[in-house]
Amino acid sequence: MTRTMVGVLVVLGAAAVVAAQLPQRDRPTTPTGTGVLAGVVTTDASAPQPLPGAVVTLSAPELPRNRATLADANGRFSFAALPPGRFTLSASKRAYITTAFGARRPGRPGVAVSLGAGERRDQIAIRLSRGAVITGTVSDASGRPLPDTRVVAFRTDDATPRAVEAAFASTSDDQGVYRIYGLPPGAYYVRTTQGLGTAAAARPSDADVDASIARLQRQASAAGTLAVPGQLPAPGNTGPLRSYVLAPIFHPGTPVMTDAVPVSLAVGEVREGVSFTVDLVPTISIDGVVTNPYGPMPAVQLIMTLPLGTSNMTGAVPTLVQRPGADGVFRYTGVVPGSYTIIARSTTAQTVPAGAAGVGGARGGGALQPVSPEVAARLLWAMADVTAAGDDISGLSLALQPAMRLIGRVAFDGDATPRPDPASIRIALTPVDNRGGGAVGYTNFGTVSVPPTMARADGTFELGGVLPGRYRVSVTGADSSVWWLRALVANGRDLLDDAVEFGRAGDVTNAVLTLSNRRTVLSGHVTGASGDPVSGHFVVLFPKDRSFWESERRVRFTRPASDGRFELRDLPPGDYLMAALTDLEASDLRSQVFLEQLVPASIGVAVGEGATVRQDIRIGGLDRIRPFPLLR
Repeated sequence: MTRTMVGVLVVLGAAAVVAAQLPQRDRPTTPTGTGVLAGVVTTDASAPQPLPGAVVTLSAPELPRNRATLADANGRFSFAALPPGRFTLSASKRAYITTAFGARRPGRPGVAVSLGAGERRDQIAIRLSRGAVITGTVSDASGRPLPDTRVVAFRTDDATPRAVEAAFASTSDDQGVYRIYGLPPGAYYVRTTQGLGTAAAARPSDADVDASIARLQRQASAAGTLAVPGQLPAPGNTGPLRSYVLAPIFHPGTPVMTDAVPVSLAVGEVREGVSFTVDLVPTISIDGVVTNPYGPMPAVQLIMTLPLGTSNMTGAVPTLVQRPGADGVFRYTGVVPGSYTIIARSTTAQTVPAGAAGVGGARGGGALQPVSPEVAARLLWAMADVTAAGDDISGLSLALQPAMRLIGRVAFDGDATPRPDPASIRIALTPVDNRGGGAVGYTNFGTVSVPPTMARADGTFELGGVLPGRYRVSVTGADSSVWWLRALVANGRDLLDDAVEFGRAGDVTNAVLTLSNRRTVLSGHVTGASGDPVSGHFVVLFPKDRSFWESERRVRFTRPASDGRFELRDLPPGDYLMAALTDLEASDLRSQVFLEQLVPASIGVAVGEGATVRQDIRIGGLDRIRPFPLLR
């Protein structure tokens, strides 16, 4: 798919750089003023119709909390007693797509409205598009309709799909028909829920039946009689019964989540025929043992996850019927077909010799090591990949080993502003590849978290219990209006420019986590050829150095307010390129091909440490607009 995007051509003036400390923002506890924002909510049809009852929400840094109101019978709304500021408005209504004022298309960012002291702006128009629809039928293996079956649609880019179930779900009626409406454009996975919940139907396997028949025939032959159907003695217990569940079925008709095919929807599209046949599928059991080579078995938490980068959209939670005890033995039942990872993790730190795997194998060098050179208290973990594909799995072995750690110190950079107490700083790691999930009964499904830690009084910290994977670092405890997370450097590399990656071999040590009160600000105005403000564009900023093009904190975008002004804060110092576009999707910025297309029509801007930089952009005439074809 290709589409055209428009970039800036003419730049007004040179960048004015002022090395200055930003003043702390004053956030009033109560809004005061006489400004008014008012307008109308309508449909986006060629002949727009008012939408009474639409919920209009107003937000701004100047307000301590969001405000909301209902559109009247004519679709009109109004917010009064507003202080000067930059305000964002959005409207929502059932069956329609929530849309921000100024958004070029549903789901796009809106335009902030700049309001002066006592100013009244009453021509604000917000147009809502009807949401897309997915509909079909649910039936059993015999073709009979299944009523009261829940069908859920998940956005493919949704990191926490469970949070949207209530909004994007429907229940089939007495004819088995379901209808999910009000969907924003995009791609969705669609599935039924597990019809029997955690219950399961049990029936003997073919091998069990064959063994019972053979045993009965031997008994009849020994007695010299002929076995007659219906008069045979009851079969004995030839083995465990195979369990079956009404497993969730994904479009286009598979119980395996990784085999699902998304449904792509345009604005207002009605997609019919997304139907499901629900049948019993066999489940498997998984038996295994957790071992601790360093001593007695500690208390262990078991977690079953889906493959990295996938969230638990199955709706099926296997049952941990036997938890690891002193012998480490465990057993899962009710596991539906698919690929999984089972993780064991100790709930308390254990004493581990310094020569153990993962202890002393630190990456990043430095002197920040465990307190004792001989032993260390460490959380332990083990991991195994399994594939549920028919037969039960027995003899799975999970040998515990020391979990990884992030070891370092907190540093402060800036002027004489009072610095936070290091002991108040909380450091946390969040998995980049979110697996979703939760806990049901004894079963933890998909939740792989790292316990956060507090820095010590001297600023040093040790965050343990880290499993292999990619993580983002976050810091709380310092006033976020003054201090920002400037850098996390280990082994000569700033880990904030990418995810912090932990392998299976060792720790990340000697990391320096820097909080700074020297805030960077890049601002300016976008104007047209005549000098009038332009607010309908997107301003994109990305590093001149291509090696940083995957850094989310360096590749940024914003939309100018109604007065054409834009602002980007807390940029790492460096040389950047800037362009203005008529349209943008956030995912575009993750494409190096897309950024490469912007380079010829971009302008350079340098951002210094703690500097306030102004760079204005002037959009040229139509005869000078350069198109950017985007390959998808």
